[in-house]
Amino acid sequence: MAGHSHWANIQHKKAAKDKKKGKVLSKLVKLLYVAVKEGNSGKPEENPRLRLIIDKCRAANMPKDTIKRAIDKMINGGLKESVNYHLLFAAHTVVRTPERLLRRWIIKPLKKWLAAA
Repeated sequence: MAGHSHWANIQHKKAAKDKKKGKVLSKLVKLLYVAVKEGNSGKPEENPRLRLIIDKCRAANMPKDTIKRAIDKMINGGLKESVNYHLLFAAHTVVRTPERLLRRWIIKPLKKWLAAA
């Protein structure tokens, strides 16, 4: 009876359930980031929006350490907002590139070229 493995059926159901839960939890983590950023506080007593989001996280069975890590991450370093640069090249070609790629493709080679000169 090929293809009738009980474990395979459980595995497919679990994968689908985990995928749905992962989407919900990642949305809640983003809401935690926003609540901490806008409320300027990582303490639920001082930030009512954060308290509401934490209650939603607990209702969705998010582990307490995950909630704490998300809040600490936002307080300590914050989210690094990506910076995009618009580079103007010949023939009016505009290239939009993130900061990390700008460093890799333009700034590092330019520094090497200037150091060699």
